[in-house]
Amino acid sequence: MLRINLLPPSLRPKMTINLDIIFVIFVCLAGSAIALSFVSLQSKIKKSSSELARLSTESNDQKKLIEALRAKENTRDMSATQALVAKRKKWNAFIKELTYIMPADVWILKMNINSQGEMVGVNFSGLAPSQKSVNRFLGRMERSPSFKTVKLNSSKANLSFTPSLYAFDFTVLDVFGTGGPMRGPASTEKKQ
Repeated sequence: MLRINLLPPSLRPKMTINLDIIFVIFVCLAGSAIALSFVSLQSKIKKSSSELARLSTESNDQKKLIEALRAKENTRDMSATQALVAKRKKWNAFIKELTYIMPADVWILKMNINSQGEMVGVNFSGLAPSQKSVNRFLGRMERSPSFKTVKLNSSKANLSFTPSLYAFDFTVLDVFGTGGPMRGPASTEKKQ
């Protein structure tokens, strides 16, 4: 059944709005929203701080690992460098002796160094004004202790110069006296 109020509006009972109740309800809702957002924010802060602590621990572990790897690499590099320094050949004494035994009228144009393992050979190419100068240089090299095995590969007149010069090619095997035969370009036989 449907009830219809047929009284004119002036005679109808007035509805009263209680503002106190509405205000209390609004304050309760606002307080609940603020409390809920505060709890949610505290939860996010705790999660972020625990994540930050975990990442900080990981970062410290990674830094320690990097430092350990760098220290290990430095010791390995130092030991490898020290091993190379210990194995290096002392060329200054060899070059010094070469300058002492080389005649003043002989010019070295090219010096090739060949090595196989511990064996080191040197190939000299140059010019001299006469065959006598080439022979003098060869004899001095053969008598020198630094030049263990000396081979004359070629010595021939080069007529493109005036006066004519003699082009020579020497091979010194086993410069540092490590022993054993040397193979390759340094061990070629005499050329005709």
